[in-house]
Amino acid sequence: MTWNNIRKMVARAAEILVTLVTPTVWFASTVGAAVRRGFVRQKVQGHRTYML
Repeated sequence: MTWNNIRKMVARAAEILVTLVTPTVWFASTVGAAVRRGFVRQKVQGHRTYML
């Protein structure tokens, strides 16, 4: 194997990794933010009903 082939393979592997990881990270952060927002909303509602 020549250095050129190895470099091409590494570049392709990096591209595949980026294409796989980026949506996963985006999905995780979006879901995490939504879950956190939901928890905060539940807490606020709980305090409101508790005060009443």
